Amino acid sequence: MKSSSSLITGLQAFQRAKQSVTNLASDIHSTKVTTKGNAHIGNDVSVNGNSMRKVPELNPSLVNLRVAEHHAKASSEIIKNAIQALGTLLDIRA
Repeated sequence: MKSSSSLITGLQAFQRAKQSVTNLASDIHSTKVTTKGNAHIGNDVSVNGNSMRKVPELNPSLVNLRVAEHHAKASSEIIKNAIQALGTLLDIRA
């Protein structure tokens, strides 16, 4: 049945989006900023004998988080439409 395969596809896509959100949120949470002196973007550096970690670039993670959000919303629309189609089929048979 076409609507059930749409439902399964929507559920799988939603689960993938949810997993992406979980992974990206974990990546963002685990990013630590420990700098001394001037902040630099790049590899670990040493300034005046003070060890510095690089300033993390969060933009890609934040953008990917937004993409995953849109994937989840699109997947929920697929699920909603598949359920409506299935309901219509049941109404026709009844």
